[in-house]
Amino acid sequence: MNKEKTVRISELQRKVLLVLSELEARGHDTALPVMQLLSLLNAAVNKDVYATNLRTSLHTLHRHGLVLKYRNASLNLAVTLTDAGRRKADAIRYELLV
Repeated sequence: MNKEKTVRISELQRKVLLVLSELEARGHDTALPVMQLLSLLNAAVNKDVYATNLRTSLHTLHRHGLVLKYRNASLNLAVTLTDAGRRKADAIRYELLV
């Protein structure tokens, strides 16, 4: 029996997990500042993502144990994936391929 909760996540949350996962795969091993994440997301989509929506999505992902939140040296909010977040990102990537 799978002990992980089934969590419904929004399209924005899916994109966040995929971006963080891809950055890890490329060797980015530190927490990513939220504003940098916002810039990456807005560069990749034709519809702007608003900072408030992103922060709400990140808080939800954190509550579900998919990301960790940090304050970096500048006291800005930064995030990184948890093991559960990596597994969820892999599952999303698999869904996109199938």
